Amino acid sequence: MSVIKFTKAGWIYIILTILMGFSAINTNNNLVFITVSLMLAVMGVSGFYGRSNIEKLSFDFSFENEIYARKKTNITVFVTNRKKKLISSLLSIEVLGERGVIDFISPRETKNFKISKSFENRGVVSIDKIVVSSTYPFNFFIRRKVYHIKEDFIVFPELIKTNISFSGKNEIDNADLSGIDEAKNQEEISNIRRYNNDPLNKIFWKHFAKDGNLYVKEFSSSDESYSYLSFDELSKKFNTEMAIKVATTIIYEMNTWRKPFIFELDGERFNILRSTEKLEALKRLALYGKD
Repeated sequence: MSVIKFTKAGWIYIILTILMGFSAINTNNNLVFITVSLMLAVMGVSGFYGRSNIEKLSFDFSFENEIYARKKTNITVFVTNRKKKLISSLLSIEVLGERGVIDFISPRETKNFKISKSFENRGVVSIDKIVVSSTYPFNFFIRRKVYHIKEDFIVFPELIKTNISFSGKNEIDNADLSGIDEAKNQEEISNIRRYNNDPLNKIFWKHFAKDGNLYVKEFSSSDESYSYLSFDELSKKFNTEMAIKVATTIIYEMNTWRKPFIFELDGERFNILRSTEKLEALKRLALYGKD
C-alpha cells in the first residue's frame, strides 16, 4: 500500500482549485466551471499515474564476491518495471539507508544503480525492505511505497593492517606468539631482519609481542612447501574477535600473494589457494560464534 504526501506545489494547486470552484458557483460562469473541471482532471491524472508509477516493481541484487566489515563495498540494485504498458519514472529508491535514482523505466524493462556501503560487523546482513518514492508526474504529491523483501548476504570479518600495533586487554600485550604460522618445511633460521612487505609466514611473531615491531625470519633454505595456521592456536594468543580478524587478514594476504597456505578451523582444513575453500573459510569465520 502506498502513502501519499502533498508537496508545496500540490497544496497551492488544491487551494487554487477550491477558490476557483467557489468562484464558479458564485459567478455561475461556464468558463470558470470548465477551468475548474480541467484542474480537477489534472489532479485526477496526477493521482492515477503517481500511484501506478511506483506499483509492480521488482528488485534483484548483485554483490561483490568478498565483502569485509568496515570496508566500502558496491551493491548493484536491479529494478524491473513489471507493468505491461505504463512506464515508471523519477524513482527515488532507498536500500540499507542509501538512495539511488532511476529516471525512466519502460514497461518490462530492467535498469540498475549502485550504492556504496560499509558494514560495522561481520555476519549475515539482511535487506528486508526497499522504500520507493516519487513526485511523478506533476510534483503535486510524493507517493511512497515500502516493498518487503528478503535478501541475505555475508559480511566477512574486518581486515587489519599487518604492521598494526595492538593494545588493550586480551589482544596481544606480551603473549607468546610463536607457532602461529608453522611452516611445514622445517628449516633453520639464518637471520632475523626488519619486516619489509614480506609474506606473513616469515614474520617473527614472538619478537613482535615483545616490542611491537615486525621482524622477518630468514631460513637457510629457499625451498618452501606451504604454511599452516590453526585457529585454535591463534585463539590462545588473542581474544576471539581479534583472532578472527588476524586469521581473516592472513588468509586474504596469503591468497593475494598466491602463497601455499592451509588454514584449520574446527578440525576442517582449507586450502586457501582454492577460491571455493578460501571463501568457505572466510564464511566460517564470519559466522563464528553467531549461532
